[in-house]
Amino acid sequence: MSFRTRLTSFFVLIVVIPMLAVGFLVFRLISDSEQGKADARANGLAGAAASLYRSASLAGRADAQTIARAMGASLAGTGRGDAAIQARVAVLTSRAGLARVTVSVGSRTVADVGDRTAVAPGLAIIGGRRMVVAASELTAAQ
Repeated sequence: MSFRTRLTSFFVLIVVIPMLAVGFLVFRLISDSEQGKADARANGLAGAAASLYRSASLAGRADAQTIARAMGASLAGTGRGDAAIQARVAVLTSRAGLARVTVSVGSRTVADVGDRTAVAPGLAIIGGRRMVVAASELTAAQ
């Protein structure tokens, strides 16, 4: 083997191959960094969305409790039927500006007023009658 051939092979072995390896590792590091930034952005957005959902759900719960108190006071001991409950819920929903309110007794839905795409419901339970009021302030489009 000539000196020139040995010199060329050592140059390739000592310089070119390590440079290719370092270049590959640098591009891999850049790619991982970009992916990490995208993941961090996605986690931030998901955290913000979850926080907004919890906030809307808590606001819906406060509205549901208000409606439950109003219904309990207006319908207590009257023995009114489902139509009266439906009418009362419609009035209370429009006054409060809610997206949707549902009232259930046990597993049966007595009243369902508003947009069916409403999200982040808050719940309130009217004692004794096992009546559950769910109120939502947001629709899916909002």
